[in-house]
Amino acid sequence: MALVIGNSDYSHVSVLPNATNDANDLADALTRIGFDVTNAANLSYREMRLAIRDFADVASDANVVLVYFAGHGIEIDNTNYLIPVNAALQSDRDIEFEAIRLDAIVNAVSVANGLKVVLVDACRNNPFLTNMARTSATRSIGRGLGRVDPGGVLVGYAARAGTLALDGDGRNSPYAQALLTHIEEPGLEIGRLFRKVRASVLELTGGYQEPFTYGSLPDREIYLVPAALTAQPKETAVSVPTEVDSPLVLACDRLASDPDDTTKPVQYTGVSDDEIDLNAALPACTIAVAGHPNHARSLYNLARAEKLSDEINASLVHYRKASDLGHALAKTKLGELLLQSGKDSLVSEGIELFDAEAQGGNSVFAKILGDHFSGTTGSSRQNLEKALLYYEIAANAGDPDAMFQVGHRLYSNSQSTKDQKAQGLEFLERSAQAGYVPAQIRLATEYLAENRSELRAPALQLLEAAATSGDTYAQRRLVEIYYGKDGFEKDTQRYAFWVLALADSGEKGFNVEAGWNYEVGRGVDRNAELAAKYYYAALSTGEELPLERATRDWDSNTAKEMQKLLSFYWEARYAGPIDGVIGRDTLKAMQRACGCSPQSRSVVFSNLFAQ
Repeated sequence: MALVIGNSDYSHVSVLPNATNDANDLADALTRIGFDVTNAANLSYREMRLAIRDFADVASDANVVLVYFAGHGIEIDNTNYLIPVNAALQSDRDIEFEAIRLDAIVNAVSVANGLKVVLVDACRNNPFLTNMARTSATRSIGRGLGRVDPGGVLVGYAARAGTLALDGDGRNSPYAQALLTHIEEPGLEIGRLFRKVRASVLELTGGYQEPFTYGSLPDREIYLVPAALTAQPKETAVSVPTEVDSPLVLACDRLASDPDDTTKPVQYTGVSDDEIDLNAALPACTIAVAGHPNHARSLYNLARAEKLSDEINASLVHYRKASDLGHALAKTKLGELLLQSGKDSLVSEGIELFDAEAQGGNSVFAKILGDHFSGTTGSSRQNLEKALLYYEIAANAGDPDAMFQVGHRLYSNSQSTKDQKAQGLEFLERSAQAGYVPAQIRLATEYLAENRSELRAPALQLLEAAATSGDTYAQRRLVEIYYGKDGFEKDTQRYAFWVLALADSGEKGFNVEAGWNYEVGRGVDRNAELAAKYYYAALSTGEELPLERATRDWDSNTAKEMQKLLSFYWEARYAGPIDGVIGRDTLKAMQRACGCSPQSRSVVFSNLFAQ
């Protein structure tokens, strides 16, 4: 059984053209291979919740349960949400009341007895972020969707966590196009199906977009269309158990598989570089390769372990063989290792390897070569020109960092022509629109430098976007701007908001500023408890200014709240009264909490006050 949802006609942002096309076409394909499909389009919040509930009720006994969603999605505070068409999302606080948690869908299908699959084509560039107000300075809003740990449900993303998917220039998105190409193939095991979808999307997008799956499949091979049959309407999808991978291969996978390797068995999440037990992984993978000398993944795992053991020559041999056998990640790692070798002959081999792929439109390899020529080999004019050529390949394929690199070099170069500078500005704008923070900051800086009234609002919008992504430079600039710098009108609420963001992220000096705002009600409601909290946070990181504030004009409510904190935290060792009077005992406790130098101006001054 399948539930297919396509949300295109959003009420408060621009229409997403391909989502309903993707859903309708996939629903037709699933029907042809035997699924009982519920196909729904342009659902509101209530309609989505009801559709998921009703589907979960009837799908619990199905052999295969599949949910597909095409539309907008967002990740906030490490929680993923799918967005109905009537969502406004004027602030981050609205997300729980206007969007559907992805884990609600995963939980709804998890009770089914058979194979459970959730496919999400919702990592597209999100227009809601532009106008969404943040009510919590500490709340994180991600680019794309975040990683998931769905347990016994297989979750497939159109683009790897934290990256964006393309909507597509034709009828379908690249992800939907790849699914439609492969899902009706007879005899295609489902794990192989998702690997072929990944390869197709990478090819369609020039390496820019990489689908990814999370979770696990049962320990048997599963076919949506059996090899002996052709696709017919309303035939039941079946699974055929077969022999699992060799124990030698699986032992190597368990100890050394790469988290980014989509060919690894789904029961393994992979082992990061700093977590590999090389004493166990090297012999296990050596044995796996001895038993299966042409198994590409085992060769890749062995090469990876050898590189981490500084056995570079052996690593190159095995990366080469895995690459020759078609392991895509091995080719990338081989080229990177060759470029990093420092030996002219090996570096040339790496350039030749990546150049062939880059000239074919592979943005990943083009970007690597752009980085290589712009940095590793020096900054000669010839090398910078080569870097620019490769960056342009990656930029034209949609890589936002490459767009920034091209734009920055063309726009900043004093020898660029007027047309080249205009081209550079266009690349910077494309990169900024894709959510790339360095481009947003660079453009905002350029707009402000031009001191033109029509560019002030776009500059502010770019800084807000970068600051919302967590960039502290952008947050600092907004604090200055909203305080009235650069000719802007003061906005104490936005000023106080970004002061809190900086304070909560641990930026030095802003805890005192946040405390002062709460104490006097500047841009926020007066709150003595929060004022004391931020003042104490400043003390605990060695800042002395709260000592000076305390000796001047603290109101009694703030002083009482500070005394409560001083009595709570053992390092302050305050045992005096909670009376709101700043006396010797309170100041000495504050000094202990601060750990300030006895000779510092603030401590000396507070000591005089306490006598």
